[in-house]
Amino acid sequence: MKSLLKLGRTTWMVLCGLLMLTLAVTTYSGMAIYRIEARSLDVWMNPQPFPHPDYLIRWLNDRYENQYPEPITGIKLHGELPRVTRTFLWTFIPAALASLILLPLALAPWILASRLR
Repeated sequence: MKSLLKLGRTTWMVLCGLLMLTLAVTTYSGMAIYRIEARSLDVWMNPQPFPHPDYLIRWLNDRYENQYPEPITGIKLHGELPRVTRTFLWTFIPAALASLILLPLALAPWILASRLR
């Protein structure tokens, strides 16, 4: 327990930076999944600027449509939205798990210092 208090300042700052990065990826992926599932028409009819992932969703959808063309005998009803949703889900889950692992490590010095007083 006391060894966590002796973490160097650089190590602690790297942990906090990784935590912030994983939280940002988790939030952005979650917002993209929400925009696809709940407001899928807004992404094409009324795309929002940068903080919203609309342009990234459209770019990924177009890339998947070029990569996986429709069969000659079939019609794609939903484009590549299920594949785009799976892509964001596969970025959301590991980032969320990494955030849950890094959060106690980043907060450990404060928690242990308060217990030692």
